Amino acid sequence: MLVIGANPCVRVDQVPGDFPNRDSLLASVEQDGSEWLEPGGSLIVDPKGNILAGPAEHEETILYAEVDLSQVHAVRRLFDTVGHYNRPDVFTLTVDTRERNAAVRIEAPAGGLKPGRDHRTDR
Repeated sequence: MLVIGANPCVRVDQVPGDFPNRDSLLASVEQDGSEWLEPGGSLIVDPKGNILAGPAEHEETILYAEVDLSQVHAVRRLFDTVGHYNRPDVFTLTVDTRERNAAVRIEAPAGGLKPGRDHRTDR
């Protein structure tokens, strides 16, 4: 699997003057003296975790990378779909296979059902 991180790259002068809360949005950036509200950081990563392109920061650009699709197929075979769920200390699956004779089961309160009362409306 490839990872493509497409991050915004926005300069301070690209924020319109009538943008809501513009002053508070730009306050921390202007204190640093940076012209960038969001510096970017876009990149392309191969299935083994190697960076193929980027990170592209402080510029508007398009990233290109040659991709070896055989790496993608090889890494998918190693992908452990159940391994990180195989945690008996965290997860438990209980299956009750006992036969049931009714779809609805009524459980009585601790003192039992009292005769002469409509227990369906007691809450």
